[in-house]
Amino acid sequence: MRSRTAWVRCDGKRPITLAGAPASSTDPGTWSGWSQVRRATAGDGFGTMLGDGLGCWDLDHFDDQGARAFIDRIDEPIIFAERSVSGHGFHIFVRTDEAPGRRTGNIEFYSRHRFIRVTGDQFV
Repeated sequence: MRSRTAWVRCDGKRPITLAGAPASSTDPGTWSGWSQVRRATAGDGFGTMLGDGLGCWDLDHFDDQGARAFIDRIDEPIIFAERSVSGHGFHIFVRTDEAPGRRTGNIEFYSRHRFIRVTGDQFV
């Protein structure tokens, strides 16, 4: 994931550029590399844009046991799994083809034109 030039800073869940202007999930001109984003100070965190082979399962209101059970059923190759900002959910980043997003209850899946705030709180 770090090798991608699809990183941005964020203010809450809103993506912003290194300078603090709005970033767009459909405009790569507003994205930066990992090292630039880590050094920048705009906003209160950072995240990545989905697409180009990167997708994300977003699980809301899951405990560790439920997240592990869900991960065991995922068909796509898993790149990274983390706890979300709320501490009550998980992001499971996977390698996948781009497709329309979908939501079923408290489970969402996106693989293009979407921003995900990254916590780095790895879940194994």
